[in-house]
Amino acid sequence: MTTTARFATITIVERKLPEDEMKKAFDESLLSIDINNLDEELTNQPATFVHYALKAAQKKSATEKAKLIKETTERKLYIQFRDAAQASGEKVTEATLDARVKTSDEYQLACAAHSAQQEQYFLFDAINEAYRQRKDMLIAAAANMRAERDT
Repeated sequence: MTTTARFATITIVERKLPEDEMKKAFDESLLSIDINNLDEELTNQPATFVHYALKAAQKKSATEKAKLIKETTERKLYIQFRDAAQASGEKVTEATLDARVKTSDEYQLACAAHSAQQEQYFLFDAINEAYRQRKDMLIAAAANMRAERDT
């Protein structure tokens, strides 16, 4: 759906990751730690962390863009409904205008697109947090192995 705001054309695309695509986006086995191969685990941790950190940053940017589109759509529709009411001589309250905006298909689509982007951002942010915790576990495991070796 395309909407036109004062000086820009805005395209709203609702994109929600299907369950199988979410599984492809993240492999839970990557969080497991092979204690017998700790050197490799420690070596691979930063690259994998950065990969998901960059994905989270991209998703955050997309979420902010979707939020801006939602807010722009809301303002555009408010002005459109207010001007239409004034042109027809209809007296409307702020609450009535807000209700018309919030129930319009265009606004609902913008909200859905924002929610879908937010969901993807939260997913990658959670993955990022899991990698932070994995790093702590790797450090603890390495310290334990060192302590066992030294005794």
